Amino acid sequence: MKLLSVAITFLIASFATVAQTNQKYIEVAGTADYRKQVAHFEAVFTINATPRYSYNDEQPPTMEDLQKRFLLKATEMGLEKNQIQLITDEKRAELKMLKSENTQSYVVETTNENEVLGIISLQDMGAWIYKFREKVTYKPFANKEKIIALALKDARENANVVAKAMNVRVGEILSITDHYYEDQLEAAYYSKTVRKYRIAVRFEIK
Repeated sequence: MKLLSVAITFLIASFATVAQTNQKYIEVAGTADYRKQVAHFEAVFTINATPRYSYNDEQPPTMEDLQKRFLLKATEMGLEKNQIQLITDEKRAELKMLKSENTQSYVVETTNENEVLGIISLQDMGAWIYKFREKVTYKPFANKEKIIALALKDARENANVVAKAMNVRVGEILSITDHYYEDQLEAAYYSKTVRKYRIAVRFEIK
């Protein structure tokens, strides 16, 4: 279905081009899936020990209890002590966090992508603990040539579909336009979303 829709779109464009300019080429899109790899991830978690209204006489947990609970969960995940740091006043000011005697915050970080989802799950420990923010830095492409090669292969397959409908054959590559614009390596939130690398390729036709 993907090839068919691409073929129809570029078939119309190709006929229009040949009719208007008499240039013998077709231009198609090529895509390849890729994922960004994490270089560094950090999340800030705030523990709020402000007494909450209760329908019973149950005593709310103390700040000390909540801190122990949070640190225990983090260490059970295999995180090292140096990955869990108490937020300093300087860091609090940098993050524009309000200071309160009933709250305490930690920054948890990793360079191991396998630990990221576990760290994010620390926010699921109850209403007393919540994730204030997260920040992820991605690695630059390590295999860009391979990704482009896959996109180019996809473009040639699309071109063959168009050429067959036109009763011609695909020839040499005349030009390649790279439509990759995601050079930003820093993001506010972690994502495992598979992205598309896109190129446009112009082929001569015979």
